[in-house]
Amino acid sequence: MEVRGRAAFVTGAGSGIGRALCLALARAGCHVLCSDLNSESAATTAASCRLSGVQVAFRAVDAGDKAALHAAIDWGEEWARGCGCAGVSIFVANAGILTLGGLDAADEVWRRAFAVNTMQCVHAADRIVPLMAGRGGGSFVVVASAAGLLTQHGALPYAVSKAAAVAVARWIAISHGAADSGNVRVSCVCPQAVATGMTRGADPRRDLHAASTMSGADGVLDADAVAAAILDGIASGRFLVLPHPSVAKYITFAAAKPERWIARMQQLKAAFESARPQAAHGTGPSRARL
Repeated sequence: MEVRGRAAFVTGAGSGIGRALCLALARAGCHVLCSDLNSESAATTAASCRLSGVQVAFRAVDAGDKAALHAAIDWGEEWARGCGCAGVSIFVANAGILTLGGLDAADEVWRRAFAVNTMQCVHAADRIVPLMAGRGGGSFVVVASAAGLLTQHGALPYAVSKAAAVAVARWIAISHGAADSGNVRVSCVCPQAVATGMTRGADPRRDLHAASTMSGADGVLDADAVAAAILDGIASGRFLVLPHPSVAKYITFAAAKPERWIARMQQLKAAFESARPQAAHGTGPSRARL
């Protein structure tokens, strides 16, 4: 899909991948609605996007709240028409939260992880996909994670909620991607470590060091690189967008030789757990999207 002259709605636009993507879309000539839980952060992103000469708006939205998200999408449709577009052609479910812990994670941690990382995608699609289909198509982007394809030590609720997001993206692509069933192209973005502020404020004495170090084994990308990969995915209609190409190799290995894959991950877990005390002294990575 050509983004120039179209209207895009991006959640989690106040920082990291979301901000980088909004700026990239604006530079490409796309009108952008920047939404974020933090209104000031969304406004800052919007101000930067306006420098590209496109129509821009911002709105404070809790992506994990169905009613709030639906209201924002309805508002965004009106805004897009005011930009001279038929409606929102590109929706990016980017907002996400990193939730650490294992089997002992509290129910509220699980609830919030699924509300933002998974149900955001369901609720957004429920509202916007039929509208896109009625206009002949669109682009629906889910920013998931390599953790959703492979898992993530130290972050069970995060890995499971991102795996569910991948499943949601795949279902929408199958059900609404064909020309005779909506022509809504779906892209599922699954990076490993990305330099963002997602983990700011997390307790480094828990599993953050092991989780972020394992996910960053193939290098930590900056948000601009991921935004470029997403734009390419939108333009090409590619379903699986892997900013870290090595993830494709890992998926193949895990599917073909699951026992060997699990054994290898057990070895990595043991190695990184031995380094966990370093994180309490600030020597581990402090900013990563997993």
